[in-house]
Amino acid sequence: MESDPRAVMIKQKLQEYYSVIESLKKMMNTVLEDQEVISNAHIQLKQAGRSLNAMAGKKGESVDMMVPIGGSTFIMGRMEVSPKALVKIGLDLLVEKDIPDAIQTLKCRSEDLERGLSDNEKRLKALQEKEWQTVAQIEDLKSLLSTTEQG
Repeated sequence: MESDPRAVMIKQKLQEYYSVIESLKKMMNTVLEDQEVISNAHIQLKQAGRSLNAMAGKKGESVDMMVPIGGSTFIMGRMEVSPKALVKIGLDLLVEKDIPDAIQTLKCRSEDLERGLSDNEKRLKALQEKEWQTVAQIEDLKSLLSTTEQG
C-alpha cells in the first residue's frame, strides 16, 4: 500500500515544526541563563552602591563593611572611610574615583543591566510566543493528518 503523498508531506512538516520547537527551547534556556548572570551582576552592583552610599560624607569615620575574602565568602569588618574608591572599568583595569563619581558609575552600570534584563525578558516573551504558535500549527497538522489518513 502506497502512502498518501499529502500525508507524507504533512509528516515532513510536523518533523520540521518539532525541530523548530527544540531550537526554541534551547534559545529560551540560553536567554534564561543570561538572565541569571545579568541578575547576579545587578545584585552585586546594588550591594556595592549601598556600601559606597554608606561611606559617602563620612570622611575620617569608620563603617562596618562586608569584606570579601575570596571564594564568594565575606567577613564583617570595620574600615576607615576613604574619599576614593577603585572601580573596575575593564577586564583588568581599575580606576581611582571619588566616592560620588564611583556611585554614579555604578548607577550607570546598574541602569545598563536593567535594560539588559528588560531586553532579555522581551526576547524570552517573543520566543515563547513563537513556541505557542508552532505548537498550535503542530496541533492543526496532527488534526489534518488524522483526517487525511482516515479519508
